[in-house]
Amino acid sequence: MNKLQPQNLFKNPVQPRNVALTVVGKNISAMSRHMPLNTDPFIYGIAVNNNSQTLKDLKNTNYFSFNFMSWEDISDTDFCGRVSGADTLKLEKTDLALEDYKEKTDYITSSMGVLILKKKELVDFGDHHLVVGEVI
Repeated sequence: MNKLQPQNLFKNPVQPRNVALTVVGKNISAMSRHMPLNTDPFIYGIAVNNNSQTLKDLKNTNYFSFNFMSWEDISDTDFCGRVSGADTLKLEKTDLALEDYKEKTDYITSSMGVLILKKKELVDFGDHHLVVGEVI
């Protein structure tokens, strides 16, 4: 048996992982570390790198969307995971389109499913924050 070492889980974890896109303002970021945390109320959590533009944006907003993408959007999803939102307006470099949700946040129109979240808590774990949101 090949035992997974804790220090290698983020570098070479069990694959594949479901990648979804987080939209905060006009910043779009790919996330693969996410999960439901509670059912009633419906609470969802995502792990966000401490050095990312996405975390900076999440600290300054109350709402964000979490978009589950189809295989057809793989190129745009990959791009959003490789390029920093601090340097590039990703929306201008992809075929993704945003639509407003009740003036709270935007979501990706081509997504297969969307969670609109109200930020509840940010928990610092060292190199990542757990961003906890309640689905509205």
